[in-house]
Amino acid sequence: MKSYIVGIYPRSPKLIEATRVNDPKLSELFKVEKAKYMKIIKSKLTYVSDPMLEWNDMFRPFMNVKGISLGALNRFFETNTFYRKLVISDELKGYGNVIANNINIVKNKSAVSIADPYTFAELNENLYYKSYDEYLLTISKMLNKEAKKLAEEGVVLIQLNAPAIAYNAERLDNDKLALIKEAIENVKRRVSAKVYLHLYFGNITKIFSKLLDIRIDGLSIDLINNRGDDIMEYSMKGKGLTLGMIDAMNTRIEDLKIVKSIEKIIEKMNPSEAYLSTNTDLEFLPYEFALKKINRLAEIAKRVKYE
Repeated sequence: MKSYIVGIYPRSPKLIEATRVNDPKLSELFKVEKAKYMKIIKSKLTYVSDPMLEWNDMFRPFMNVKGISLGALNRFFETNTFYRKLVISDELKGYGNVIANNINIVKNKSAVSIADPYTFAELNENLYYKSYDEYLLTISKMLNKEAKKLAEEGVVLIQLNAPAIAYNAERLDNDKLALIKEAIENVKRRVSAKVYLHLYFGNITKIFSKLLDIRIDGLSIDLINNRGDDIMEYSMKGKGLTLGMIDAMNTRIEDLKIVKSIEKIIEKMNPSEAYLSTNTDLEFLPYEFALKKINRLAEIAKRVKYE
């Protein structure tokens, strides 16, 4: 069974302290800890991912795009973490290498996460584009250029992190969903890497059936905020499926008995391919528990029978 964990990983206590005191060797310490993480990931999981230790939040590297400046701190959904809101006050220019320049890529082996266009648009502030549609579709074109570059550099799987879609699922009408789907399809356009939409931080039962026809490679589901029984009725034939069954916001280690439930979901939904992952970034866990979660995901993946 294939597996991966993308997104921001937690820093070790040593690296946290070095960051606080602005240690003169901080840059080297980041490199050393990233290398340790990537060695572990490579030995345990199917795809390698950069642990993004230097990233303060999922948007921050885009502060260097022309037309974007840093705004106020905002709480990231219902978590105890914060992100710096980006303020778009001019036409967006000078992008395409933002993510590729801020991660390590192992050619033909890497997976990476980026914000989906709707989450990007919703959590940041538009002071330039005259309509929401124009704003969202411009963001999607920017992310498409980023995704193309990642694929060219050897990334094989790009996960679009879409917490805003899941969190707002109950309030999304058909018109808004149609616009969101267009934006996501824009990101995938002419991108050779697989593109998956990861839905987390909310129950997606109401909109799941409406996302099945979206023209991307697969969907990824947060199984902590969604019950497998609620989605098993839907066929994923012709599309890939990632099950986010490791809780990255709880230190409790998953019971190996979950294997049977995973096999049942995959058998019923019949995807073209399947992966196991976490429900969100590991950054919400203490360092030592993040390592335990990586190990447990690897253990479960080995036990799941899947052809």
